[in-house]
Amino acid sequence: MKRRTVLAGFGTALLTSGCLGQTQSKNTPTGDGPQPADTPSRTPESSPPTPDDPATEQPSDAFRTIDCPSFRDADVTVCAHTDDYPIMLQPASTTYRVVQGNSTIETLDLTLSNTSDHSFGFNPHNWRLDRYSGDGWTKVAPEAVVEPWTNVAPNGQYEYELTTQQHPSPANGPHQIDVDLTSDVYALSIVGNWDTGRNGKRIECIALINVVVMSKDSWPTPITTPDL
Repeated sequence: MKRRTVLAGFGTALLTSGCLGQTQSKNTPTGDGPQPADTPSRTPESSPPTPDDPATEQPSDAFRTIDCPSFRDADVTVCAHTDDYPIMLQPASTTYRVVQGNSTIETLDLTLSNTSDHSFGFNPHNWRLDRYSGDGWTKVAPEAVVEPWTNVAPNGQYEYELTTQQHPSPANGPHQIDVDLTSDVYALSIVGNWDTGRNGKRIECIALINVVVMSKDSWPTPITTPDL
């Protein structure tokens, strides 16, 4: 498994190139090249409500009224909230809270899984973040990047991680991307090639995330009990 951190502080988002852990058998860089910007091809009908209680976790089916969008040139588009496919990008939680002034590193894990018998190749830096509004989807990050191609072996995984603060490790080498995060629904997407031989396909994987921006004062304070 490989891990990459997407840092999202209040008002900005950062993509790091560090914090990688090798746990799968084969994730081999094979090349590099610029990734072009893409244009959304369709929009959903409506946006799910934002939870009023900061301590309440949004249920996993909260996006059931949203059609699976598409932002890339791909043969197949796979959304975690609507589809079941061998190549999937799935969040550990559908809600990501950006807490202003909070010193704790809040994280949201997303795992790209390949449960097929064939390799899936993609550029892990070519992630894309789109924000939903009443007018549809709008791309907010990132610009085109040049980074190595990575292969996710059969039954392998590649993990992304979202966090609200800059990671303390200087090895991350964060790339600043100016993005204003608001309390809205976002779509995180990646695209790659599923090597199934003559019938190989270009797969777009999408995970919807409900971003909730709040102040430190609105974050629930843990209740401590004295030792008896």
